Amino acid sequence: MPKIKTMDRKACKMLQEEMEMACQTVANKYGVSITHGNGSYGGNSMSCKMNISIISDNGTVMSKEAEDFNLHAHLFELKPEWLHKTFKRFSGETIKIIGLSPRSRKYPVLGKKASGKVFKFSAAEVMACMERM
Repeated sequence: MPKIKTMDRKACKMLQEEMEMACQTVANKYGVSITHGNGSYGGNSMSCKMNISIISDNGTVMSKEAEDFNLHAHLFELKPEWLHKTFKRFSGETIKIIGLSPRSRKYPVLGKKASGKVFKFSAAEVMACMERM
């Protein structure tokens, strides 16, 4: 494997993939979920966030955002039991509720699309979609 000369996008992606594989051994050993978060790079260095979450008895990952949903859902008139449930948007897309970002007043609900990408949704849209199911 060639030595990395500069910290560019390609090098960071390669390093993150290898770090995730290495962390999977530790995650399996302790029964937790380890994922990488946002990061930055430039020139000679890179930094990235690592998220470590407990996996509940029913197999769901209890991330900070999932905990925030349980704690603060009522502030947005959402029901805590909606966490990890799916709803169908008016466009027909299916979204799984994975958490809450309480500091984001306009789009506080975090949802995961089938592609695995996470997007933010308004509480009003989520309420309307969940109530019609």
